[in-house]
Amino acid sequence: MHKTTNIINSSDKKLIELLKCRKGGKTTLEIMDLILQQPLNKNQIAKMINKDYHTVRYHLQIMCQNGYVTQDTIGKRYYYWPSKKLIKNIDTYNTIKDYFKKDKEENSYDK
Repeated sequence: MHKTTNIINSSDKKLIELLKCRKGGKTTLEIMDLILQQPLNKNQIAKMINKDYHTVRYHLQIMCQNGYVTQDTIGKRYYYWPSKKLIKNIDTYNTIKDYFKKDKEENSYDK
């Protein structure tokens, strides 16, 4: 209950909607986790999370449209990294990440 309250009271409602209220939120969160560690291209991300290239492209497009990830061309490839907006809202991001982690742990005990 405490984590949900933290999420609801968060300053960045759009980030909450993007990560928690969408069916693909966990995949978006997984991609953001990687990008927060280092700039990556779509192929690298797809291999690291074992998802289809088109799935990764879709999630990156949503993140870019909402201003949480930026892209730049290096050579012939686009690389993605966290935007200033995501860094500014890192506490909200971490709260949502903790929520998913706790939810996963609770559901694993039910089996």
